[in-house]
Amino acid sequence: MIEIIASFVDAVICIFFIRAFLNRDKKNLPITIATVLIYYGITLIGDRFLPGFSVVITIVLLLVSFVYALLICKKHYIKAIICTCTYKIVYIVSSSLIFAIISMIFNDYGIMMQGSGSGVRLTMLLIHKVFLTASFILIVVLFSKGEINDKLTGVIVFAISLLTIIGLGVTMVVMGIEQNSKTTLPLLFQIIVFVLVNIGMYLLVYRVRKLEKQKYELKLLNDKYELQQGKYSEAIGVWNNVRKVQHDIKEHLTMINRLLHDNRIDDCKEYVDNLIPVTNTMGKIISSDNLVLDYLINSKLCALENTEVIISGVVGDLSDIDNRDLVTIFGNIIDNAIEAISELDEKRIEILFTKQDENRIIICKNTIGKSVLENNREMKSTKKDSGSHGLGHMIVEETVVRLGGMIHYSESGGMFCVQIVLPGLIKK
Repeated sequence: MIEIIASFVDAVICIFFIRAFLNRDKKNLPITIATVLIYYGITLIGDRFLPGFSVVITIVLLLVSFVYALLICKKHYIKAIICTCTYKIVYIVSSSLIFAIISMIFNDYGIMMQGSGSGVRLTMLLIHKVFLTASFILIVVLFSKGEINDKLTGVIVFAISLLTIIGLGVTMVVMGIEQNSKTTLPLLFQIIVFVLVNIGMYLLVYRVRKLEKQKYELKLLNDKYELQQGKYSEAIGVWNNVRKVQHDIKEHLTMINRLLHDNRIDDCKEYVDNLIPVTNTMGKIISSDNLVLDYLINSKLCALENTEVIISGVVGDLSDIDNRDLVTIFGNIIDNAIEAISELDEKRIEILFTKQDENRIIICKNTIGKSVLENNREMKSTKKDSGSHGLGHMIVEETVVRLGGMIHYSESGGMFCVQIVLPGLIKK
């Protein structure tokens, strides 16, 4: 019975390690369960007809795990190969190492070999499974894309498992020395306690990881909420700008009405002639072939008060860039510039569009009260709630790099400058 349970645990550890290493979701759960049963069945057949270590069974089990990895890897074939080979290497090395260490303590190989059913054999199997589980958890967290906290959690789990293994080892030695019914029962109870401690530890780690994931998802929801709030603020800005234009039109119509009332026809004509060019740009700072860019710049900058806004150069063709990426790049750099000048007396924002060879260059400048880069070259947020703010520069950098471009920060003449270089028409 001990060997049957141990074989099932091996199957579960193998398949679920591959599943965790390849970061697969619950959609593959039916395939996973089926593979565990197949793996387990082959192991039982091997134990029945080829007891002990068998190269044939090892190769067959490796092929089963490899086929499973290929089924769920979604074309990440190299990762699937590395995953299955890693499992088999760690399994063989750990089994050999544990057997070698224990064989130095016990001269009677019979109590350690398969099928004996002794307490020493049971403890040896527990040590092996605990070590395997801890090792594979450590491998998964170290080679995953998780945060440093996840990796630290994996190291802590491994360290606690090692302490448990030491405790089980000491228990096994005592059990081997004092083989009588009076001591076996308490020692078995002690082994059960060790196992329960490990299970509790794994459940606790799983719970902590789940809470961390929920915290991350909550942060995403907060960011989404802030984005919606930003869009709402932009809509308010556009409305305020429209009201400003309406006010200007009303003032102009009042002036025209007064001139007509005074029968000053020539003055009225001159006033209207001077007014026509103004109306072409009323409510607009920029007018280009890109509606998204026009909206972002006009909605965000038109409503600014006591701010000098200068837009120069030729926008050029941006049709190859997805609108979401345009919003990410220009929305964030403009928002950052507006936030930077909000507390300043001298408020000035400059946006320059230019071209060098095939590269498209966007430069955004804003006035600053003191140096930004002197103590913050990585452009990290200096706010207390930096976990949810100050992500603009990082998001822009990620988007620009993904598009094959570059971003550079500099300061000169009391102005902070963001220079973005995008390659020529990007192939989608």
